[in-house]
Amino acid sequence: MADAQLMRRDRKRLANRELIHVVAMRLFTERGFDSVSIEEVADAADVSASTIYRNFPTKEDLALERFAARQLELLDQIERQPRRGTLGDLVIAAISAWAPSPDELELVRSEVALVAATPALLGRTQQMIADWEVPIVRRLSNRCGRCESDLELCQLAVLLCGTIRIIMREWASKTEAPDMVEFGTQSLQAIYHLPISQLPIK
Repeated sequence: MADAQLMRRDRKRLANRELIHVVAMRLFTERGFDSVSIEEVADAADVSASTIYRNFPTKEDLALERFAARQLELLDQIERQPRRGTLGDLVIAAISAWAPSPDELELVRSEVALVAATPALLGRTQQMIADWEVPIVRRLSNRCGRCESDLELCQLAVLLCGTIRIIMREWASKTEAPDMVEFGTQSLQAIYHLPISQLPIK
């Protein structure tokens, strides 16, 4: 009984967190990130400002809620790719699988556009992507057998993270959006210039 009550509380907390994020993103998109206060988000979501701060320490954390979760999704895709092909093939496949579904594309586009238009969010996002490099190196190391300090492996992770930043910026800025998976795959072809991309995976 206690476990069931705990699960209900957890579901309610997660539902409230999602509601707050959705309401906040609507306001941020309509009016601009800097023009919306936490108190206004709280009023629109029918919660207290203290409830928002318990879930999101800063307004930037609130705006980048989904983006932070995307890191874990990318790492998961790197681990889940089948044991065949080369390291370069694995990276391309992981990014393709990681791309938003067709139903999510417009939401992702609006969120990326918001980030691009807001210096505080852009700087935070760039730092978050840079912070992905170490865990990506760790996952790739597990898949190819190279040590985590291997220079080429680190270069591959840096190139991957840099390309993700470029894909997000350029894709979001295009008025007639190309297919995101195709756009991302084409953008990532540069990884095949690194010799380590030809390593077999395991």
